Amino acid sequence: MTTTTSAPPVSAGPGPAKVRAWPRTVGVSLTRIGIIVLAAALVELAVELRWATPLQVAPPSIVLPALWDGLTTGNYLSLLGTTLAEVGVAFLCAATVGTTLGYLLWRRPLFGRAYEPLLYALASSPIVLLYPVSLVMFGRTPVAVAVLGFVAGLFPVLISTYQAFRRLDDTYIKVAKVLRLTPGQSFLRVLLPAALPSVLVGLRLGLTLTMLTVIAMEYLANVGGVGAELSLAYLRLRSADMYAVLLLIISLSVTFLFLLNLTTRLVVKR
Repeated sequence: MTTTTSAPPVSAGPGPAKVRAWPRTVGVSLTRIGIIVLAAALVELAVELRWATPLQVAPPSIVLPALWDGLTTGNYLSLLGTTLAEVGVAFLCAATVGTTLGYLLWRRPLFGRAYEPLLYALASSPIVLLYPVSLVMFGRTPVAVAVLGFVAGLFPVLISTYQAFRRLDDTYIKVAKVLRLTPGQSFLRVLLPAALPSVLVGLRLGLTLTMLTVIAMEYLANVGGVGAELSLAYLRLRSADMYAVLLLIISLSVTFLFLLNLTTRLVVKR
């Protein structure tokens, strides 16, 4: 009589796809860092060989100390705080108003069909060119900067929210009716979670446009923030400070983009 013994259970380890993806991710990150270091070295070499003057292109050997000095003295941190406050207020208003109006346009299809072409036209227009109007109405104040940032971020959020609810399957609405949910409960528990991934795309674009418009408005009107510091350094021919502020703005944009992509992935996984 033969007896059969069952094999011990095999512990589940990381999938082969994740194992293969890890070296690839590290390689991509190292490649990006290498490209940045190579570009900085080429700029430094160009200035050393007199292919370009420090007034035209400031070498990293003087830009990085200027950036560090501005951060340690607190000057850049104060300017960065002003810009972040303007971007935060403008984007919070754009996200609130945009998602609300987008949902209401979906609930009223007649208004949605009537205003959709106009919304696309406004979203594709250069909102930053309205900065003289904002200055006339609100003066050379942070309010004028925040208002223009709000307008720039509003339309992408509104359009994406409207389209996200339009693409929802009728099954979600039927589920809400079967569960006898109120309109508010139906929105919060069924409709919004289903449309959230598409809404987040519009929020990401809205935040990007809000930040770009705020910095551009600061630069053009010379009103507070890092954009005004960039304009001042340019007008005074302070090349090192100008490139230091540019590096600070680029770092801010990269940080925002990383956080937005991380938030989107976490929400989509849920």
